[in-house]
Amino acid sequence: MNLIALLLTSLIFIPLIMAIIKRLYAKFAPNNFTRNKIRNLANYFLYPKYFTLVEDVCVKDASGDSYLIPQVLISRYGVFIIELCHYKNDIHGSAHTTAWFSQKGNRRFCFQNPHTQIKHLKRSFCHTMDIPEFVCHTLVIFTGNARLQSQHITRTGKIEDLIPILDNFNKYYIGSGSHNRLVQESIASKQHITKDVKRCIITASDTTPRVIEVNI
Repeated sequence: MNLIALLLTSLIFIPLIMAIIKRLYAKFAPNNFTRNKIRNLANYFLYPKYFTLVEDVCVKDASGDSYLIPQVLISRYGVFIIELCHYKNDIHGSAHTTAWFSQKGNRRFCFQNPHTQIKHLKRSFCHTMDIPEFVCHTLVIFTGNARLQSQHITRTGKIEDLIPILDNFNKYYIGSGSHNRLVQESIASKQHITKDVKRCIITASDTTPRVIEVNI
Protein backbone atom coordinates (compact mmCIF):
# COMPACT_ATOMS: atom_id res chain seq x y z
CA MET A 1 0.00 0.00 0.00
CA ASN A 2 2.82 2.39 0.81
CA LEU A 3 4.33 1.80 -2.63
CA ILE A 4 0.99 2.43 -4.34
CA ALA A 5 0.48 5.59 -2.30
CA LEU A 6 3.97 6.77 -3.22
CA LEU A 7 3.33 6.16 -6.93
CA LEU A 8 0.00 8.01 -6.80
CA THR A 9 1.63 10.92 -4.98
CA SER A 10 4.40 11.03 -7.59
CA LEU A 11 1.86 11.11 -10.41
CA ILE A 12 0.19 14.11 -8.81
CA PHE A 13 3.16 16.15 -7.62
CA ILE A 14 5.79 15.56 -10.33
CA PRO A 15 3.72 17.25 -13.11
CA LEU A 16 2.88 20.06 -10.67
CA ILE A 17 6.56 20.59 -9.82
CA MET A 18 7.50 20.53 -13.51
CA ALA A 19 4.81 23.12 -14.28
CA ILE A 20 6.10 25.39 -11.50
CA ILE A 21 9.68 25.06 -12.77
CA LYS A 22 8.52 25.88 -16.30
CA ARG A 23 6.69 29.01 -15.13
CA LEU A 24 9.70 30.17 -13.12
CA TYR A 25 11.99 29.54 -16.09
CA ALA A 26 9.68 31.54 -18.36
CA LYS A 27 9.55 34.39 -15.83
CA PHE A 28 13.20 34.68 -14.86
CA ALA A 29 14.82 33.54 -18.14
CA PRO A 30 12.30 34.63 -20.80
CA ASN A 31 14.92 34.97 -23.52
CA ASN A 32 16.19 31.39 -23.19
CA PHE A 33 12.65 30.08 -22.69
CA THR A 34 11.37 31.67 -25.91
CA ARG A 35 14.46 30.73 -27.89
CA ASN A 36 13.86 27.12 -26.87
CA LYS A 37 10.23 27.33 -28.01
CA ILE A 38 11.25 28.78 -31.37
CA ARG A 39 13.88 26.04 -31.68
CA ASN A 40 11.25 23.37 -30.97
CA LEU A 41 8.82 24.90 -33.48
CA ALA A 42 11.51 24.95 -36.16
CA ASN A 43 12.48 21.34 -35.44
CA TYR A 44 8.98 19.87 -35.37
CA PHE A 45 6.83 22.05 -37.65
CA LEU A 46 9.08 23.53 -40.33
CA TYR A 47 10.19 21.45 -43.30
CA PRO A 48 14.01 21.29 -43.02
CA LYS A 49 14.43 21.40 -46.79
CA TYR A 50 12.96 24.90 -46.80
CA PHE A 51 13.62 26.26 -43.29
CA THR A 52 16.79 26.22 -41.18
CA LEU A 53 17.17 27.94 -37.81
CA VAL A 54 20.72 29.13 -37.12
CA GLU A 55 21.62 30.61 -33.73
CA ASP A 56 24.35 33.07 -32.70
CA VAL A 57 25.24 34.31 -36.17
CA CYS A 58 28.19 36.72 -36.37
CA VAL A 59 27.87 39.48 -39.00
CA LYS A 60 29.68 42.62 -40.03
CA ASP A 61 28.26 45.93 -41.29
CA ALA A 62 29.62 48.19 -44.02
CA SER A 63 31.61 50.28 -41.53
CA GLY A 64 33.41 47.21 -40.15
CA ASP A 65 31.54 46.79 -36.85
CA SER A 66 30.60 43.24 -35.85
CA TYR A 67 27.30 42.07 -34.35
CA LEU A 68 25.89 38.86 -32.93
CA ILE A 69 22.38 37.87 -34.04
CA PRO A 70 20.77 35.40 -31.57
CA GLN A 71 18.49 33.63 -34.06
CA VAL A 72 18.17 33.71 -37.85
CA LEU A 73 15.61 31.65 -39.76
CA ILE A 74 16.97 30.97 -43.24
CA SER A 75 14.33 29.76 -45.69
CA ARG A 76 13.65 29.43 -49.38
CA TYR A 77 11.10 32.23 -48.86
CA GLY A 78 13.57 34.68 -47.38
CA VAL A 79 15.76 35.26 -44.36
CA PHE A 80 14.14 36.25 -41.05
CA ILE A 81 16.08 38.10 -38.35
CA ILE A 82 14.27 37.23 -35.11
CA GLU A 83 13.91 39.75 -32.28
CA LEU A 84 12.44 38.74 -28.91
CA CYS A 85 10.56 41.41 -26.94
CA HIS A 86 9.86 40.86 -23.25
CA TYR A 87 7.19 43.51 -22.71
CA LYS A 88 3.94 42.86 -20.88
CA ASN A 89 0.31 43.94 -21.06
CA ASP A 90 -1.28 45.69 -24.09
CA ILE A 91 1.19 46.54 -26.86
CA HIS A 92 0.41 49.51 -29.08
CA GLY A 93 2.32 50.56 -32.18
CA SER A 94 2.41 50.48 -35.95
CA ALA A 95 4.91 49.70 -38.67
CA HIS A 96 5.51 53.40 -39.35
CA THR A 97 5.87 54.76 -35.81
CA THR A 98 9.28 55.03 -34.19
CA ALA A 99 7.96 54.50 -30.63
CA TRP A 100 5.68 51.73 -29.33
CA PHE A 101 4.32 51.42 -25.82
CA SER A 102 2.96 48.83 -23.42
CA GLN A 103 -0.05 49.88 -21.37
CA LYS A 104 -1.72 48.65 -18.20
CA GLY A 105 -4.56 50.87 -17.09
CA ASN A 106 -3.29 54.45 -17.20
CA ARG A 107 0.36 53.47 -17.02
CA ARG A 108 2.45 53.42 -20.20
CA PHE A 109 5.99 52.31 -20.94
CA CYS A 110 7.47 53.47 -24.23
CA PHE A 111 10.05 51.54 -26.24
CA GLN A 112 11.55 51.77 -29.69
CA ASN A 113 9.84 50.12 -32.64
CA PRO A 114 11.54 46.68 -32.51
CA HIS A 115 11.58 46.35 -36.30
CA THR A 116 13.49 49.64 -36.51
CA GLN A 117 15.72 48.61 -33.62
CA ILE A 118 17.06 45.52 -35.41
CA LYS A 119 17.13 46.97 -38.91
CA HIS A 120 20.91 47.37 -38.63
CA LEU A 121 21.19 43.62 -37.92
CA LYS A 122 19.23 42.91 -41.08
CA ARG A 123 21.47 45.19 -43.13
CA SER A 124 24.59 43.71 -41.53
CA PHE A 125 23.46 40.18 -42.36
CA CYS A 126 22.79 41.19 -45.98
CA HIS A 127 26.18 42.90 -46.16
CA THR A 128 28.05 39.92 -44.69
CA MET A 129 26.27 37.31 -46.80
CA ASP A 130 26.15 39.54 -49.90
CA ILE A 131 22.41 39.20 -50.50
CA PRO A 132 19.83 41.84 -51.53
CA GLU A 133 17.85 43.35 -48.67
CA PHE A 134 14.46 42.52 -50.15
CA VAL A 135 14.95 38.82 -49.34
CA CYS A 136 15.69 39.59 -45.67
CA HIS A 137 12.99 40.44 -43.13
CA THR A 138 12.72 41.38 -39.46
CA LEU A 139 10.50 39.12 -37.35
CA VAL A 140 9.39 40.29 -33.88
CA ILE A 141 8.12 37.81 -31.29
CA PHE A 142 6.59 39.03 -28.00
CA THR A 143 6.86 36.84 -24.92
CA GLY A 144 4.88 36.44 -21.72
CA ASN A 145 1.43 37.97 -21.41
CA ALA A 146 1.92 40.66 -24.05
CA ARG A 147 -1.20 41.39 -26.09
CA LEU A 148 -0.64 43.01 -29.48
CA GLN A 149 -3.47 45.50 -30.01
CA SER A 150 -2.86 46.34 -33.66
CA GLN A 151 -3.76 43.62 -36.15
CA HIS A 152 -2.07 45.38 -39.05
CA ILE A 153 1.59 45.05 -38.08
CA THR A 154 3.22 42.49 -40.32
CA ARG A 155 5.82 39.97 -39.12
CA THR A 156 4.90 40.63 -35.47
CA GLY A 157 3.16 38.42 -32.92
CA LYS A 158 3.41 35.87 -30.12
CA ILE A 159 5.26 32.56 -30.34
CA GLU A 160 2.09 30.81 -31.51
CA ASP A 161 1.83 33.27 -34.42
CA LEU A 162 5.21 32.25 -35.88
CA ILE A 163 3.89 29.58 -38.27
CA PRO A 164 0.95 31.71 -39.55
CA ILE A 165 3.36 34.62 -40.14
CA LEU A 166 5.66 32.41 -42.19
CA ASP A 167 2.69 31.06 -44.16
CA ASN A 168 2.25 34.53 -45.65
CA PHE A 169 5.60 34.12 -47.41
CA ASN A 170 4.85 31.60 -50.14
CA LYS A 171 7.03 32.81 -53.01
CA TYR A 172 10.45 31.30 -53.61
CA TYR A 173 13.08 34.01 -53.40
CA ILE A 174 16.19 31.95 -52.76
CA GLY A 175 17.38 28.95 -54.77
CA SER A 176 18.14 25.69 -52.99
CA GLY A 177 21.89 25.95 -53.59
CA SER A 178 22.03 29.49 -52.21
CA HIS A 179 19.88 28.47 -49.26
CA ASN A 180 22.39 25.79 -48.36
CA ARG A 181 25.33 28.18 -48.75
CA LEU A 182 23.68 30.78 -46.49
CA VAL A 183 23.11 28.13 -43.82
CA GLN A 184 26.70 26.90 -44.00
CA GLU A 185 28.19 30.40 -43.93
CA SER A 186 25.95 31.40 -41.01
CA ILE A 187 27.04 28.35 -39.05
CA ALA A 188 30.68 28.99 -39.95
CA SER A 189 30.39 32.57 -38.63
CA LYS A 190 30.27 31.20 -35.08
CA GLN A 191 34.03 30.82 -35.13
CA HIS A 192 34.27 34.58 -34.65
CA ILE A 193 32.28 34.62 -31.38
CA THR A 194 34.33 35.64 -28.37
CA LYS A 195 34.40 33.51 -25.24
CA ASP A 196 31.79 35.56 -23.41
CA VAL A 197 29.29 34.84 -26.25
CA LYS A 198 28.13 38.44 -26.13
CA ARG A 199 29.92 39.81 -29.17
CA CYS A 200 31.93 38.70 -32.15
CA ILE A 201 34.79 40.05 -34.22
CA ILE A 202 35.18 39.67 -37.98
CA THR A 203 38.37 40.94 -39.59
CA ALA A 204 38.53 42.26 -43.15
CA SER A 205 40.17 39.05 -44.39
CA ASP A 206 37.22 36.98 -43.14
CA THR A 207 34.78 38.29 -45.75
CA THR A 208 34.79 37.08 -49.35
CA PRO A 209 32.50 37.90 -52.30
CA ARG A 210 29.58 35.52 -52.72
CA VAL A 211 27.15 34.77 -55.53
CA ILE A 212 23.55 34.08 -54.51
CA GLU A 213 20.80 32.68 -56.69
CA VAL A 214 17.74 34.89 -56.22
CA ASN A 215 14.48 34.34 -58.06
CA ILE A 216 12.41 37.50 -58.55
